Amino acid sequence: MPWRKMSKPCWTAGPHLGNQLSCGTEIPRSGSRMIFTTGSSMIRETTRHTPEALWVEQLKQSDHALWEQFVRRHSRATFAHLPGISEAFEKAYGLKTVTLAAFCSRSAGNNEAPGTSEQRRTLVGLLPMVHIKPLLWGNEWVSMPFLDTGGVLAEDCETAEELVRQALRIAALERVRKLEFRQPGNGSCQTAEAVAHRPAQENADVVEGYRKNVLRRKVRLVLELPDSPDTLMQSFKSKLRSQIQKPMRDGLTVAAGGLELLDHFYEILCLNMKELGSPVHSKEFFQSILRALPETTHIFVAYQKSTPLAAGLAIGFGDCLYNPWASSIKTYRKLNPNMLLYWHMLEFGCRRNFKFFDFGRSTPQEGTYKFKVQWGAVPQPLEWSVYTLGTSFSSEPREEKSRYATAIYCWKKLPVGLTKWLGPKIRKHISL
Repeated sequence: MPWRKMSKPCWTAGPHLGNQLSCGTEIPRSGSRMIFTTGSSMIRETTRHTPEALWVEQLKQSDHALWEQFVRRHSRATFAHLPGISEAFEKAYGLKTVTLAAFCSRSAGNNEAPGTSEQRRTLVGLLPMVHIKPLLWGNEWVSMPFLDTGGVLAEDCETAEELVRQALRIAALERVRKLEFRQPGNGSCQTAEAVAHRPAQENADVVEGYRKNVLRRKVRLVLELPDSPDTLMQSFKSKLRSQIQKPMRDGLTVAAGGLELLDHFYEILCLNMKELGSPVHSKEFFQSILRALPETTHIFVAYQKSTPLAAGLAIGFGDCLYNPWASSIKTYRKLNPNMLLYWHMLEFGCRRNFKFFDFGRSTPQEGTYKFKVQWGAVPQPLEWSVYTLGTSFSSEPREEKSRYATAIYCWKKLPVGLTKWLGPKIRKHISL
């Protein structure tokens, strides 16, 4: 299929593969023919029609520096795309990762096959994926599991489409039941109601034998940070300022650090996840992230004297400070440790010159959503593309909640020690 030259930047992929593939500036491509086989070099171009051609292959260990550079310079990337995150999943849970990369050969005037010269190949797109095996049956490739974002990064939409198409072809050979790409959405601040009640896109496309659906149930809540913490505090309503100042008057404090605070963070997380009826991640999971991104991963813990009451983990990337995990102990919530915890994370973000704070995902109008909105966070849509192979697809959130209601109830009744031991063994099979 010949590559089309595009006249202007495009942020939405073509009609066959759907929307919200992360694209940047277009680079015109020439025609090429793709052949793929499983193995270390999954897909290779065998013919080249012009001096500038594109091919797709699986990234090798030696390409990780190139991978990191591409992610850090791409305007649509998040920390989820970094090679350190994929490595953390491998180390913590033994999960297999697959990262497809699109390369462009810009050499001219010779007959070398594309990719034979490292100096001449240019990385123009990538798709990191993690192999998840659900507890009951089947297997999935998710980009990226346990996180809000992921999916394709590319310099143009045609490259993004080709990466998805090749991923589906390989997945079909490997008999992968489902692929899920967690694109961040179009970035527009639509109302929460509009995002929540737009139905999933069913039977819209069939690509390489996979039926595509788009999930639009969740939003991420993002706050634009001012230059100084004082300016941010003054922007809050008086009730919110009072809720922040009360734990200060009561003597609560917040410590910021790294691995040295992991034990307290994890103890609070385990208690909170038990109360929610959800299996907890392993401590090794968070340890792996802290070790993979030591300069940009931070733990915050709120204390009453020496007793930890609430904790959060934040990851800085680009101009945004992300907060994927935060918890508090239910019996101490009347002391408002959560309010002080979040204030310190926001203050940290201002002082480190971050422009945005990402509170993480929520379901519109539910409890965590309202908590985040009170800080001034704006909902941004999450549009997760899901490709299923010959299976039914449920787009109704109530069906999922009712399916797991009994398991959630039973989990809440288990001793904390048992949930800490059993939780990680289950959690690695759940991509959410």
